[in-house]
Amino acid sequence: MPIERYFLYRGDITAATVVKNEVAFVTRHPEGQATAVYRLDIEKMTLAETSLPCGGVAITAAEKQVYVAGTDRRVYALDKAPKPLGEPFAEDIRAIQIVSGDRVAVVAGSKLAFLSRNDGSLTQTLDLPDEGTCIAAEKTGQWLAVGTVKGHVTIFDCQGK
Repeated sequence: MPIERYFLYRGDITAATVVKNEVAFVTRHPEGQATAVYRLDIEKMTLAETSLPCGGVAITAAEKQVYVAGTDRRVYALDKAPKPLGEPFAEDIRAIQIVSGDRVAVVAGSKLAFLSRNDGSLTQTLDLPDEGTCIAAEKTGQWLAVGTVKGHVTIFDCQGK
């Protein structure tokens, strides 16, 4: 018989990912208030949170490092506190994904942008056929697929620098 647990968090869940033995998720508040990155420890069944300056719309992780896209159109690296990577995007961020070369891929509007995980600098921007909705990468981060609102799936491969 499963054991049910209930945890309090603020907002509606918008995205989740797995980080070691935790499920990390972000939420968006219906009134636009700031929320947090929540981490549910699967073994201990405890919920921890790291406050965000906004709501969260997307989340990705590599090893223990977590990256969050905020409702303020910025990407944040989470250490002890959220640290903004680069400048805000012109359009709302829909998805983010860790990819090869220590980069974070960001889908915002009809653009696919790549930010350096080290300093947040914008390293490349590519056009999508229409507004992007989701992103996925294979294990090495060399191949990337982006889905769009009109049903297109665009595949990208990393070809060095």
